[in-house]
Amino acid sequence: MKQRHMSTLKNLKMGYMNRIIECELISQPSVFVCSKPLQVINCLSIIRYYKICKPVLIIVKKNFQGYNYFIDFISECELLYLSVAFNVVDNHFEACEVIKGLNYRSIFIEDDRTSFTYLFATLKKDQLIVFEEGVSTYYSSYRYKMNIFRKLKWLLLAPITKSGIQFGQGEFTDFVMVSYPYYFGEINNKISRKALYFPGLMHEIRYVKKPWLDLVYEDLITVKPGYNVALIIGTWGGGECSIEMVRNIQSSFDATFFKPHPHDGSAWGAEQKIVIIDKPWIPSEVYILALIELSVNITVYHYSSSTFFYCINDTSMKNVKFVDLGSDKYVKKIYKDIQSIEST
Repeated sequence: MKQRHMSTLKNLKMGYMNRIIECELISQPSVFVCSKPLQVINCLSIIRYYKICKPVLIIVKKNFQGYNYFIDFISECELLYLSVAFNVVDNHFEACEVIKGLNYRSIFIEDDRTSFTYLFATLKKDQLIVFEEGVSTYYSSYRYKMNIFRKLKWLLLAPITKSGIQFGQGEFTDFVMVSYPYYFGEINNKISRKALYFPGLMHEIRYVKKPWLDLVYEDLITVKPGYNVALIIGTWGGGECSIEMVRNIQSSFDATFFKPHPHDGSAWGAEQKIVIIDKPWIPSEVYILALIELSVNITVYHYSSSTFFYCINDTSMKNVKFVDLGSDKYVKKIYKDIQSIEST
């Protein structure tokens, strides 16, 4: 039964790939609205894969720590991203004002579950497309963590604003760009027709691997070949990652690094022998790739993060140990499903 299920998924994958080739409408002037590094890189992957002409990428800088450094770096990769026009705004309302003055056919946004989606829906011409912004795009467990009042508010507002409860469910949404469209369709069967493929984060980082790695080697200068290294990926606001927990982790390693969430300006404070990476705008995946190049033993501690989701099936990561400190059973199920699908 399991083999038949996996075979069905493989067939779904081929069906989606055929649709992608036929989907020529996407290769039109488009605008992308992003609010963190992961989203920007995924959008750049979409732009390159679909050969989108005259793309405009709007970055909402609120809570995007180091956005100026990020844009400078991307802009320097001239041979790859010369055609991309960047525009920085303070919030999503300003993004809408910018869009009104642009020539475009499609709008790509990070989320259609919330009421701000309606802002962009009013500007829709040909297509409104949601792009993958992490593991939660496949199944968002956020609503299960809300208190009863916030949950009721969301459930009441969704039909009024025509937004979704899950990603892609918005009435104005035409497509959802994901790196595992066949899997997205399996767990969101009512909107499976909306799923379209793009290569995704790791593929795009590898496309410009050397410039990315050159950015982070100076942060890893204390690392020697053969070291046992811990990389702790912080959640927004520090999450449950207490200084006591970090001390316990540190005691077992030659070097310990803490990587803040891109929405955090800094971590909760430095400890001796703990290196706090002050470049939250650089994806954690880049640091993992750099540590692999340095021939060390790596253990990555994370909180049910998208980093593990993107690294699960990267062959270069087979000797990297990931420890999930989180308790999100829905995200853990997605990890397991993706691993099972790709191993068949």
